Amino acid sequence: MELMTPQPKKPGGAAVGPQEDAAQATLFGTQKKPAASSRIERIRARRRARRIRIAALCVLALAGVLAYFTGLYGASLSLLGDVYDSVSIALTPGPGFPTGFSLSGFVTAKPFAGGFVAVGDKDVAIVAANGNEVRRVQHTYSRPSVAVGNTRVCIYNRSGTELLVESRSKNLFQHTFQEAIELCAMSPNGTLAVFTKSALNVYDPMFENIFSFQSSEKPTAMAFAADNRQFAVGCVAGEGGALGGTVYLFTTDPDAPAEATAVIHNAEGLPLKIFYPTNKLVLVVYDTVCVLYNAADGSEMARYDYGGHELQSADLSDGGNDLVLL
Repeated sequence: MELMTPQPKKPGGAAVGPQEDAAQATLFGTQKKPAASSRIERIRARRRARRIRIAALCVLALAGVLAYFTGLYGASLSLLGDVYDSVSIALTPGPGFPTGFSLSGFVTAKPFAGGFVAVGDKDVAIVAANGNEVRRVQHTYSRPSVAVGNTRVCIYNRSGTELLVESRSKNLFQHTFQEAIELCAMSPNGTLAVFTKSALNVYDPMFENIFSFQSSEKPTAMAFAADNRQFAVGCVAGEGGALGGTVYLFTTDPDAPAEATAVIHNAEGLPLKIFYPTNKLVLVVYDTVCVLYNAADGSEMARYDYGGHELQSADLSDGGNDLVLL
């Protein structure tokens, strides 16, 4: 014997059909909503965030243990700050790229920590790898420029005397020199080279002076190798009425003398850009030719002549290929 389920009644006493039943159930909120998938996604997102937090806590704990046993408190705190910035950015949703933002009087932009840093005539914008603008640093520099490391950026006034070193979350260092700043460069770990009117000074990531070289030459290019120790400086040089260049190769090794390990003279062109494809090779882009040198002794390895064409720009890819725009 089958049991008959009573059908709902309309106000007039007629039975309600299946479609009307579903409509009424939806109206009164009694029908089940297809929200299972969204709930699962929320649960997965919470689990992912929990795993990221646990990983960040483990990294912080490990860094604290290293700081305790090695005594490198200043360097460890700096490392903790970089880790905290990275974790905070990773936990903050962003629009990704392409992204847009406004900046007054755009001057230049450079890649920075997976995102980029853009220089304007009034401020510097720092955009993270997730597309969010994380900081905006105001300045009053007449000729603003930047040098970038992995997670730090040096903002300085060319022909001025002041510079700032900023992380993605705060100011790390501010200094005013007695002489005008000509050029700055920063290594991946934050080692900073500052060339003033009469000297080249190098500061470690804790802003202690570790290298000085007296020179009144005019620098045109400067770069660090990925090992944070080797760096090269290109300067203007005149010979026989022609405008050429001199490239100095340095190292910040503790036992190394405060002088160049190699000096490269080139009367054929002015050094405009310097790259380190590897720690053993240094590429100098002159205005007339590109030359690849041995980073240890400055001996020439290869060259590419522009054939009379005018150089517009040059850059180095992650794979070590040099792109020259003529």
